[in-house]
Amino acid sequence: MSNENIIVKIDNSAECQVKASVTVTQAELKATFDKVVKEFSKFAQIPGFRKGKAPKAMIVKAYEQNIVGEVQERVTKAGYEQVFTQNADLKPSGYPKMVQADFSMDADYTFEMSFDLEPSFELGDYKSIKVAVEEVEVTETEVADALKELQERQKRIEKAGDDVESKLGDMLKLSYEGKVDGDIDEAAARVLKAEESWMMIGDPEMVPGIKESLVGVKAGETVVDEVEFPADFYQTELAGKKATYTFSIEEVHTSIVPEINDEFAQQAGLKDVAELEEKIKDSLLQSKKAETENKAQEEAVNALLELTGDFAVSPTQVAEELKNLKEKPANATKEDAELEEEAKKRVQGFYALLELAKAEKVEVSPQEMEDRIKVMSYYSQKSPSIMQKQLQKEGRMGGVAMEITLDKTVKCLMDIATGADSAE
Repeated sequence: MSNENIIVKIDNSAECQVKASVTVTQAELKATFDKVVKEFSKFAQIPGFRKGKAPKAMIVKAYEQNIVGEVQERVTKAGYEQVFTQNADLKPSGYPKMVQADFSMDADYTFEMSFDLEPSFELGDYKSIKVAVEEVEVTETEVADALKELQERQKRIEKAGDDVESKLGDMLKLSYEGKVDGDIDEAAARVLKAEESWMMIGDPEMVPGIKESLVGVKAGETVVDEVEFPADFYQTELAGKKATYTFSIEEVHTSIVPEINDEFAQQAGLKDVAELEEKIKDSLLQSKKAETENKAQEEAVNALLELTGDFAVSPTQVAEELKNLKEKPANATKEDAELEEEAKKRVQGFYALLELAKAEKVEVSPQEMEDRIKVMSYYSQKSPSIMQKQLQKEGRMGGVAMEITLDKTVKCLMDIATGADSAE
C-alpha cells in the first residue's frame, strides 16, 4: 500500500493518551479492491467459467459483500500500522480503541483510534530502599480465642425440654400479635402478627427491643410486653409508635456448644486437641506473616514511588482502577477524591514495578507459566491442558505472564529492601 494514500493526523495534547485520525484515499481503496478481486478470482466458482477465468464484473457481483469487507479490513490494518510507522517514538500501553466510520468504495475512508501511552519517568536509586518486615508471634490467648470461635461455629440447635428456660442465642417457635393505634397496611401488619413462626433471641431483632423479654421463657408460657419502634424503622407506618405484644411460646430450641476435646478434634480429621491447637497456631501465624509482608511490600512500593516522583498516567487507566476500588465493600465510606488518588497511585505503582522488572531483567520461564496454570486449574477444577486452552482462546496468557512478572518483581524489590539479595 502507498504511504502517500494513507494520511495520519495525531493529537497527543492529552497526557499519556493519543488520538489518531486515519484517512485512506479512494485511490488506495480502488487499488486494494482490485487486488482483492484478483485473489478472489483464483477460487471463485462462477457457472460456465473455470477458476480464474471468470470476468471481473461477474466475480464482483457474486462476492461483492465479501470483497468489500476484506478491503475494509485490510485498509484498516494498514492505517493502524501506518500510525506507528510514522510515529515510531509512540509507546502504546494496551490495545487501541477503534472508532470506524461508514465504509464506502465511493469516498475516502476515515476512521479514528485512541490509545494510552506508557508514562515517562525516572526509576531513581531503588537500591537504596530499605524496609523491615516485622517479626510476628501467636499468643496462647489468640489460640484460645480462635478455638472458642471454632467451637461457636460448630454449635447446633436442638429442641429443649418443656422445663428448660431460653437464653440468648436460642430459637423460639411461637405465635405473636402486636396491638398498635391506627390502621396500617398489609406489609406493616406482618411485623405485628405471625402464627407458628420462628424467632432467634439475639441480634438482629425481628421485633425491636424484645430479646430481653424472651430470655428465661419456657414452652407453654405467654409473654406480654410493650415495645417502641425506632424513628427510623424500615416500616415507616410503625416508626416511632408503641405496640403491645403478646407472645405465645410453643417450643424452645436451645443452642448446644460442643465440648473441646479429642473427639471434637477428630471430627476435623486431627488426632487430638493438641494437634488442633497446633494447626490453629500455625494458621494464625501464617495469616500474621502475610499481613506484615503485605504491609512491608506496600511500604517498599511507596518508597519506590517517592523516588520516581509524581508522574502522569493515563486517565483511562485511572478511571478503570477507580471503578475496581469502588466495587470493594471496604471502600464504601471513602470519598471519591481519596479513591481517585489511590487509583492513580496504583497505576503509577504498576508502571514503576514494570520499569523495575526491566532494570532487574525479570523474566518468566515456561516452567513458571506451567506452574501458575496448574494452580489456576486446581481452583477452577479443570485439567491444566483445558485451563491453558481456555486462557489461549480468551487471550489471557499475557495477563498470566504479567501477574507472574509483577509477583517476581515485588519479591525482587523486597529482597533489595530487606538486604536479602546482599545476603545471597
